[in-house]
Amino acid sequence: PKRPALIPMLDSFVQAYLQGDDPGGSFSERATALVRSYKVDLDRNRAALRETRRELAARGHDLTEVRILDILIWWIGAQPELGARR
Repeated sequence: PKRPALIPMLDSFVQAYLQGDDPGGSFSERATALVRSYKVDLDRNRAALRETRRELAARGHDLTEVRILDILIWWIGAQPELGARR
């Protein structure tokens, strides 16, 4: 509750994107794997996300890199030709 903009929205849609075809393991193992996968995506795309954040801020939209990545994951999922992970 103190830093919601830094916590990814790991809803079922984002989970499906992150876990791919391997949903195995216990709840805690799956949760840990999802957060790790999210962090890998965040780190891999950090420069682009920061630039996007700066551009959005210049237009009056204050979003964190985490929220931008959430939006991009949802957008990719909405595009049938881009539906495959990464």
